[in-house]
Amino acid sequence: MPTYHEEWVEYTRHTSLELLVPPHDSNLRRTSLGVATFNLVATIVGGGVLSLPLAFARAGIVLTSFMLLVAAVITEFSLYLLCSCARRTGSTSYMEIARCAFGEVAELGMSVLLWLFLCGVLVAYFVLMMGIYAPLLWSLWQNLKNPEEEDEEMPIDFGPTVLICILLLVSPFLLKKNLYSLRHICYVGFMSVCIIAISISVRAYQRNVFVHEYIGAGTTKAPRIKYASMDW
Repeated sequence: MPTYHEEWVEYTRHTSLELLVPPHDSNLRRTSLGVATFNLVATIVGGGVLSLPLAFARAGIVLTSFMLLVAAVITEFSLYLLCSCARRTGSTSYMEIARCAFGEVAELGMSVLLWLFLCGVLVAYFVLMMGIYAPLLWSLWQNLKNPEEEDEEMPIDFGPTVLICILLLVSPFLLKKNLYSLRHICYVGFMSVCIIAISISVRAYQRNVFVHEYIGAGTTKAPRIKYASMDW
């Protein structure tokens, strides 16, 4: 029968061996801290920032802020788990972590899930780019063609045409062998996210502070700010 001391030693937490692959001083680590930070911010934020105003409008300021805080905590804990698993197993990808933890079947399942997820992301970005650039280019073309006349209705095939042109422009970047070759693209993405965020903030400030909706003659309706949603 084990003694108290033996039981205490058995359940004592031991320091685990952590592996950094590739090593910290490896020549493969050519990305600086600044570039990595900009890449992570531009990747995590992405086009999802466009849906935040709708979320705040539907759920309210307080509830949406609370849910964003919860999502941030969950994301930080998930990143901690991934980094811990990667360093304890020497893995360099999701698939390797899944294989070390649950076997080859889990590795195959993770590959399928990532493929489906990335396909969905590509479709979402295609729709987003077509929805943003097609109306802007059509309005610009109409202003250059007939600056004094009202804009004509945009043809149905104009959006897909713009999307095909965008894909042709970005297709050379898809042939790069590693992400280090695209290190300067992160600054463009980060600045685009900042411009969108500033534009949304200025528009929201104008709409809720300066602009009043006139009803009838001499009457105004104050803007209504939703703090929490009451209709579920």
